[in-house]
Amino acid sequence: MKILYYCWDEITAADFIDVVQKMGYALDIFKYPINDKLNDENFATILKNKISSKCYDCIFTFNFFPIISKVAEELHIKYVSWIYDSPHLTLYSTAVFNSYNYIFHFDSAEVFRLQSAGVTNIYHMPLAVNVEKYKKLGDFSAQTDITYEHNITFLGSLYNDQYNFYDQIKSIPDYYRGFFDCIINTQMNIFGYDLASDLIRQHLNTATLNTFAAFNLDKEIFADDMDIFIQIIQKKITNVERINILNKLSEAGFSVSHYGPTSDASLRNVKFHGYADYDRQMPHIFRNSKINLNISLRSILSGIPLRCLDIMASGGFLISNYQPELAEYFENGIDLVMYESLDDLLTKTEYYLSHGSERKEIAYNGRNKVFKHLSYENQLQRIFDILT
Repeated sequence: MKILYYCWDEITAADFIDVVQKMGYALDIFKYPINDKLNDENFATILKNKISSKCYDCIFTFNFFPIISKVAEELHIKYVSWIYDSPHLTLYSTAVFNSYNYIFHFDSAEVFRLQSAGVTNIYHMPLAVNVEKYKKLGDFSAQTDITYEHNITFLGSLYNDQYNFYDQIKSIPDYYRGFFDCIINTQMNIFGYDLASDLIRQHLNTATLNTFAAFNLDKEIFADDMDIFIQIIQKKITNVERINILNKLSEAGFSVSHYGPTSDASLRNVKFHGYADYDRQMPHIFRNSKINLNISLRSILSGIPLRCLDIMASGGFLISNYQPELAEYFENGIDLVMYESLDDLLTKTEYYLSHGSERKEIAYNGRNKVFKHLSYENQLQRIFDILT
């Protein structure tokens, strides 16, 4: 199989290239900036010329690019996209209905939603890790001596930057602002059920929403303003939840470290270490932290965030909020630990900080299970088998 891979410097690029070449597939890497993911005629022309120069079996990207789908449809070449972001607005472009698409999504709930909208060639595909990369960290077993640098580490965004659109909507009426605040505070205590979406759709219609928020979506996008606003609320829930959890852990007397693009003035006694490089730094941080915390973005309704797999593949001990697919693929208390409330998180944090042998055993089991079931080799072979 000859693959044309469109690389946009995504974090998965190096791992994908490494594994695909080791699997023996012919791979050409194509890099060129896209100015408009929906309609970029200059990019489309350059891509067509690239495809015409060789006989490719498919185009491959991480995440979905409508302009690439349109070129693939015109040239009758299969277009494979593996989605690792949620929300991912371009999946709600009409190009998603093109017949040469093969879309693989890490979140089964989103697969179901898109299938319900009439999308046919879409499949559930959990994300993966590059096993050989993580093996280079050195031997690891339940008995491995580790010199820990951190007690509790959270590596991720607080969503308090320019993409926190909720706080930028200044014209929300006080009544609805209070209503949304109640939803945010309630949803933080509920895992595995998207209460926020249901409540907003029940109590807010589009006409009322548009009195304080309208998004002027391209006519090619079939998501509506309500969909976009719910995604904004989900990101705000995650923002409040992550800051609240880090503060509660710190207030309980635990040493908490945060790696990410920005800190937040409301964090108290949380050590901020700045950005960590995905390949060079993150695996070492995860391995050398007693507890690695995952707090999922609330728009990921079911799927396993890539961060969870990266932590476990590094040999890190993972405590995560409940996610349906985490519970499906891993055994709670054996491969990882999931919490069901803030109090549950505090209790389990205290326990596992003081029970190092159990913590190491769980980290060891989690690493082995990720290596066995969610390697790039396994997942890519499943994808390529569907193509042929």
